Amino acid sequence: MNAVRVLSHHYYSSDDSDLDADAGSLAETADLPSTATSSPNQTSTSVSSRHLTFYPNGPTLHVSESLNGAYGSHVWPSALVLAAYVHSQAASFRGKDVLELGCGTGVPGLLCGALGASNVLLTDVPTQGVLENLACSVNGNDLQDTCAVWPLVWGRLPVAFPDARRRFDWLLGADVFYDPALFEDLLATVAWILTRRSNEGARFVTTYQERSSRRSVEHILVRYGLRAKTVDKNAFGGWGEAWTAPGKEDDDGTIARTVGSVVCLVIEIDAAPG
Repeated sequence: MNAVRVLSHHYYSSDDSDLDADAGSLAETADLPSTATSSPNQTSTSVSSRHLTFYPNGPTLHVSESLNGAYGSHVWPSALVLAAYVHSQAASFRGKDVLELGCGTGVPGLLCGALGASNVLLTDVPTQGVLENLACSVNGNDLQDTCAVWPLVWGRLPVAFPDARRRFDWLLGADVFYDPALFEDLLATVAWILTRRSNEGARFVTTYQERSSRRSVEHILVRYGLRAKTVDKNAFGGWGEAWTAPGKEDDDGTIARTVGSVVCLVIEIDAAPG
């Protein structure tokens, strides 16, 4: 079993024979250790491992967090809610190809790998050590044969992937509706992948904290031929029943206030005429 490796600005976990021709030339490879290291553009950070257990009968994940690192180096409530959705639909993810966008610590995607997904591509912007931190989590959970780490910036189309032949069954994204300036780039990327690089019936499942009732993506969804529906957290243990995450509880020992503002959406291609 090979460790996830760093290839210049490209990250992957298998041989490079399937690499897209348009992904660019790759520099000499170097093994990424299972403990945290600093990238050339990153100052030293303190790293901890958070243990997340999912119920019923779910796995325990060991997730690397950079305590003084970037926004994407922490486990946020939306990631736990999305992971709960994944766990509730475990049979639907087993044997499937999964892409996580803006994955940060990659909790939902790592869980897909632990639950038996065929391939999981974990993507985020290649800055501030986020991908290096993520690769540590892949190694720490022995998911190198299933999960790969890859840089992806929303809005840069066409998207280059490490395997030009792979088509995705599921797209995931936790707290990706954070910066309104990026909403259009995100949904343009989602629409492109769903229409060009996904299997029939693929969908994008996302969770986000509703920070303002005046924010809306409806007009962007329409522009890119997408539609969305809300999923009730009660339907999949999204109020905290499906996991334990020490250190993420509210003052009263529950998770309710923390996840109360988290919304779960399923976004797919709108097949309606016109």
